[in-house]
Formats: sequence, structure tokens, C-alpha cells
Amino acid sequence: MNTYDPFTLTGIQFSTRLNSQWHVLGGVHAGGDMAPWTTSAQPNGMLMLKWESRGGNDSLFGGVESIGHGYYKNGHDDLQVIGMTWSHKFTSRFHTLTESYYI
Repeated sequence: MNTYDPFTLTGIQFSTRLNSQWHVLGGVHAGGDMAPWTTSAQPNGMLMLKWESRGGNDSLFGGVESIGHGYYKNGHDDLQVIGMTWSHKFTSRFHTLTESYYI
């Protein structure tokens, strides 16, 4: 994902834990790898959910990382990103993370 996925989202974010298994993350940002004060910035929203199994061995984290107009503006793209990560802990020393993205 180092070639396609934006790494920096600058904006305002909120996070709340609904209960021991569910967590919500939402916010507004200026677009992927874009500072809000530049002429290329475009408002984008995000809404992510995290679920964790009661035993803590599995979790799903995903949703809309970036959604906006998606226009190319002043030399910068505005990627629209939907992603999901599944994690599984086999032992205390061995675990996996599997990610998928639609950009």
C-alpha cells in the first residue's frame, strides 16, 4: 500500500467506545496527504468501526477512510478510500493482520 494509500489525514477526529466490543471513529479532514491550508485541500469525511471479539483474539477495523468529491485539484488527487483490516492472534507471540482496500 506504500504506493497508493494516503498516510496523513489532517483534520478533526472523534473517537468513542460504545461497549467492550465496539468502537467508533469519525471525522473530517483535508484529503489524503494534504494540509488544510493549501489550495489543493478538499473536505473529506471518515467513519470507521472496530469490533473486537470477547476473547480478544479477533478484531475487524474498517469503513470509509476518506470520502469527498474525488476531484483532481491544483496538482493533487483526492483519493476516496474504503478499507478493512482483520487481525487474529494465534498465540501471545504469533498474530496476523490482513488488509483490503478499495481506492
